[in-house]
Amino acid sequence: TVLLAFFGRKSLLWTLSFMMSIDLVVLGYGFINEIAVLEITLIMVFIVLFEFSLGPILWIYMSETMTEKGVSLGTLVNWIFTIIMALITPTLIDQIGGWLFITYGGICFICGMFSLIIVKETKGLSNAEVAVLYCKDKNPFA
Repeated sequence: TVLLAFFGRKSLLWTLSFMMSIDLVVLGYGFINEIAVLEITLIMVFIVLFEFSLGPILWIYMSETMTEKGVSLGTLVNWIFTIIMALITPTLIDQIGGWLFITYGGICFICGMFSLIIVKETKGLSNAEVAVLYCKDKNPFA
């Protein structure tokens, strides 16, 4: 929460998504070349980066920008894809090895670009200001 107060949601999302992207690509390289120390270190770095960005910030951002129905739908989709990923990741690692991490790095890069270009900063805004931020006509009371 200290990072959120200082940096804001958008800046943490895009910055740490790009850092996770680099981390995952190098992790894939380490996995392909069987560099165990690099693999273990980068997995721990990824966990730290995730826990300060995509882990908590998406939940905060959803609660600020979406209705209750939207948050419910977002939660459902998140858990469905979490279960799917948990089930298929071991098979994918067996099939494509380190390229899986490189692919995930590419996905994190896309996430970083999305956060940089599309996501709007909500730091310091009231609920009414956030509602106006995402309104099509910028007037929620019309």
